[in-house]
Amino acid sequence: MENFDIKLFWWLLSIPFTIFLFAPYIKDILAKKTEPHMYTWLIWSITMIIATLWWIQWWWKLLIISLWIPTLFAIFTFLLSLKYGTKDITRFDIWVLILAILAIFIFLVIKSALLAVLLVSFIDALWYIPTYRKTYNKPYSETLIFWIWWVILNILMLLSVHDYNLLTTSYILTIWAANFWLAILIILRRKVEQNIIS
Repeated sequence: MENFDIKLFWWLLSIPFTIFLFAPYIKDILAKKTEPHMYTWLIWSITMIIATLWWIQWWWKLLIISLWIPTLFAIFTFLLSLKYGTKDITRFDIWVLILAILAIFIFLVIKSALLAVLLVSFIDALWYIPTYRKTYNKPYSETLIFWIWWVILNILMLLSVHDYNLLTTSYILTIWAANFWLAILIILRRKVEQNIIS
């Protein structure tokens, strides 16, 4: 037991959890129950690719595998959104897309590790806004259990980090908070709709 690595344990637990995390989401997309926002998943795919490549030099190497799995799923979800995604795309969404792309270019030229991680955290958080807006109007257009499990996955990833500081935790904490509030939004908006119907 002296050689037991608790960080390794949390990391090993996060891998199958990540794989199973996306299963109900992909299933609901194909069943046309969930309508992913195309712009959201496009930016997430781009930022997750960049962030994962960038974090290889800063994070515990094993944790990078935990980042590549959701990155590949994000790309797959984006591809599915081209056919099954929401058609509810507004002018506001387009402006957010432009802002996110500009922020990505800034991220690529930033030399400071801390500023870079804070910027990519901002970009990813920014891209929850179109999904928040869509979900507020159509709370059943998202898979609730997916976002709840994603919150748990973020906790597992946080537990896997060896050195806790702003550089290593800000991204995970940002995504955790965004996922948490999206899950709350879905629950609250569904209750409102049920009350209206009843």
